[in-house]
Amino acid sequence: MPEVKLHDGSTIEVQVHGEGPALLLPVNPRPVEGPRAEELRRWGNDPALGRSLIDGLKDAFRVVAFDYEGHVLQVPKPDTLTPDNVAGDVLAVADAAGAARFAWYGYSWLAVAGLQLAIRTERVSALVMGGFPPID
Repeated sequence: MPEVKLHDGSTIEVQVHGEGPALLLPVNPRPVEGPRAEELRRWGNDPALGRSLIDGLKDAFRVVAFDYEGHVLQVPKPDTLTPDNVAGDVLAVADAAGAARFAWYGYSWLAVAGLQLAIRTERVSALVMGGFPPID
């Protein structure tokens, strides 16, 4: 699977599955295992959510999966994780996957990242936002 260079010089692995319109999914494509998986289940989460999304969508879409949240947790970017740089990172992933236009799915802060992406480029064909943080 290809690796993509991000704004800070770090790299992220990208997986591409299926055929059809491009759908960028910033999810962990590898199921979480062991004690962490049990903890996720106790909170009502699916430790294989990324894999489940990929497998469920790859028949209709070219799914471009990359664990952006996991990457940011492993390689923190407190001074450079700005909306412009996040959008640039996503566009670098899209470019590496050959996706001139793409749909975006994001949950929580990655939903907000998708919104920031959509206002910065005409390449977003659809925006799916889950768990959008409440605005008080």
